Amino acid sequence: MDRREVQRNTIQMKNVILFLMGTYALFAVTPGMASGKADLKKADQLFASCDYHKAIEYYKKAMPGIKRKSDKAALLYKTAECYRRINQPKQAEVYYRKCIAAGYADPEVWLFSGQCRMELGNYSGALDDFKKYKDFVPSDPRGELGIKSCELAVQWLSAPGPEKVENVQQINTAGWDYAPSYEGKKYNVLYFTSTRPGTRGERTDDGVGEGFADIFETRVDKNGKWSTPVPLPEQVNTEGNDGVGRMTRKGNAMYLTRCGYQRNKHLYCQILYSQKKGNTWTEPSVLPFHTDSFNYGHPAPDPQESFLVFASDKPGGYGGLDLWLTRFDKKANRWSDPENLGPGVNTPGDEVYPFLHDDGSLFFSSNGHPGMGGLDLFKASPSGSFRWANPENLKSPMNSPADDFGIIFEGKQYKGYLTSSRSGGKGGDDIYSFRSDPLIFELDGFVWDREFLAKGIKVPVKGALVRLLSSNGKISELRTNENGYFFFKELETGLHYVVQTRGEDRQWDGDKLRFFGKDQSKFSTAELEKSSRFHQELSLLREEEIMHLPQILYDVNEHSLNHPSNPRDSLEYLYKILMESPAIIIELASHTDYRNSHQQNDSLSYRRAREVVLYMISKGIPAGRMKAKGYGERKPLQLTEDLKLPGGKILPKGTVLTETLIRTYPAGSPDFELLNQMNRRTDFRIIGKNFEEKAGDMGTGDPFPEIELEKEEEEER
Repeated sequence: MDRREVQRNTIQMKNVILFLMGTYALFAVTPGMASGKADLKKADQLFASCDYHKAIEYYKKAMPGIKRKSDKAALLYKTAECYRRINQPKQAEVYYRKCIAAGYADPEVWLFSGQCRMELGNYSGALDDFKKYKDFVPSDPRGELGIKSCELAVQWLSAPGPEKVENVQQINTAGWDYAPSYEGKKYNVLYFTSTRPGTRGERTDDGVGEGFADIFETRVDKNGKWSTPVPLPEQVNTEGNDGVGRMTRKGNAMYLTRCGYQRNKHLYCQILYSQKKGNTWTEPSVLPFHTDSFNYGHPAPDPQESFLVFASDKPGGYGGLDLWLTRFDKKANRWSDPENLGPGVNTPGDEVYPFLHDDGSLFFSSNGHPGMGGLDLFKASPSGSFRWANPENLKSPMNSPADDFGIIFEGKQYKGYLTSSRSGGKGGDDIYSFRSDPLIFELDGFVWDREFLAKGIKVPVKGALVRLLSSNGKISELRTNENGYFFFKELETGLHYVVQTRGEDRQWDGDKLRFFGKDQSKFSTAELEKSSRFHQELSLLREEEIMHLPQILYDVNEHSLNHPSNPRDSLEYLYKILMESPAIIIELASHTDYRNSHQQNDSLSYRRAREVVLYMISKGIPAGRMKAKGYGERKPLQLTEDLKLPGGKILPKGTVLTETLIRTYPAGSPDFELLNQMNRRTDFRIIGKNFEEKAGDMGTGDPFPEIELEKEEEEER
């Protein structure tokens, strides 16, 4: 079948009468047209019979005899329409521009000019045309559709997908080669439609200027290349247009489209069924659900042959050509009445060339959904029994500014063949292979010592156990190397991931360092169209005898957390630690400076520790995980790093901020006040790692027992 036979028969049936009523008067013979009367009459007859290619010849002959500008503009428009309908957008666009320059009045000239410019990849010019058409006819959605399509096409071309689309040079010719179909599950035999020399008709179709189409067969040879295509026997191929054949999954039968031929008479397209027995084919029979005067074509059986999706212009649709479905009752050996797939798929435009994928998706081509120009390939997802919805454009490079249609897949793999008239081919339509290189997702990263990381220093945590949890339930584990590095490969597409590490799980031979806490991060491979390596950096807390918190400041003789430089959020650090390590039990130790008596300072420091515990309880931390203790002035701070005082002096790491040291600075000076402030602090240490919370209990025991004073010698006062 000529690959546009269904479309052109639809044009004849639905559009020609209205078109002639609206524009034929433009070609009524006037004194200035008398010399082209015969040629014009012949051209109009050919146009009315959809012999557009032949009509162009006569319109051009009639052109010199037309003197009136409006008549010439109308003739230019008819010529442009002929070129557009035989899919020669370059020539059509030339004549539309001439028509516009001649002052043609019908605003549809801007719409069709825009469509041709899109097919040529001239999106900026097409956008201008569609905007003009929308201004002229704001009620017609085709103008807005064209505008949206131009904008999307530019985006998709600028960021093409991962697919590799290549011309199959071995089987394409200067003619039309299209609509491939696999034979069976081995995927080593391909059937396709072609207008190349050697078809049975051996005549030129005046409608499109190409030979009549036949179905050809090619096989993969021992070198892995496609053999020279040969036509199927005369039971399948006739003198008319035969094509768009879809083999059944078993490879023992074919559904095909046939558009008969009889000079000066239009025969509608039909779907036929033929069985393969050995090397022969049975005489094809027309499927019984056809009705007269309408076109049926592009059959697509599901893998189980329980139903058939096809294209038709029969009544009850939404546009020119719609996709329909008929079910096969094996017991009754009959096909059901066709049902339209509905607005979830069909549009006021054309929906053609369906393909039913093994995963249940429906692939098809359309010029009624937003696209890149001409026919575009779409994928619709199942939305119920025998229904599909939410068509997604396959975008670039699967689609192009030209026509893209007739896609098939090799089972569930994202590889197969499609047809395209894109630039760079050998003929009008060519068959292209496509494949999507497997998406590769990887994850690497480091685990760092958190205390050093806070100072801008990256100290690796060796032997940290890193877990990778995916949304499909799979868990992978590995340990960091001596550089704290980890690497996961072969992550799956379409999943959500969590990568995490816990200090309690860390192991490293010969290293007695202990870590605690947990850190994790989330990422996803869902909806990604390009391979990616994710990078995540995690951290753990090194366990020290005394764990210093970010400085919690207290006013002199005060225990509240209301110091202006000490918002309660500063305790989020401790809260995070307790949440990351739900089994640890800590002692919260608070301290004072040397001022006031021992007894006053012991009580004050205890109240400071108690205030921190109360705050943690308010955040939901069980009381049984914390023990408040006050050390008064008995444990002055030992610097863990060099300290530069306001006066400029530097106290080296390891310095103990004793009363004796502090008194060397003038009372009330900035240095004096800073050193005392640093002694007024709260820190903690881990005293247990086996806490188990009881259901409905915030912990056992009294979190605030009597103050236990450390029995140590007093520092110098």
